[in-house]
Amino acid sequence: MAEQRKQAVQTAYSFKTDPVGNSEINHPPHYGGNIIYETIKVIEAKLTHEQFIGYLRGQQLKYLIRAGLKEGEPVEKDLQKGLWHVQYELDYRARHAKGLVQESFGKMTALGEV
Repeated sequence: MAEQRKQAVQTAYSFKTDPVGNSEINHPPHYGGNIIYETIKVIEAKLTHEQFIGYLRGQQLKYLIRAGLKEGEPVEKDLQKGLWHVQYELDYRARHAKGLVQESFGKMTALGEV
């Protein structure tokens, strides 16, 4: 199981959804790049399964709702970001179904970390 988990981590951390290879969409440097401490990976590690799905859905909605409204940004950029979060959710759900998502890494509750 340890080898499966290691492989899942490597797969998750090499996650790519941007078809044009745009680093502003896929692991942008201001979110930590494609490393273990990238923001989305830390959030995934800290939230429960249900909380993380909710987070991803919120991100999907945010980018779809604001698409074309951010001054100076093309509508396609936000649509790609929304799609990136949809794909991340699909990949996360597949890893979770295979038991490759760690469920006990300092999860957050309303009262703080447990």
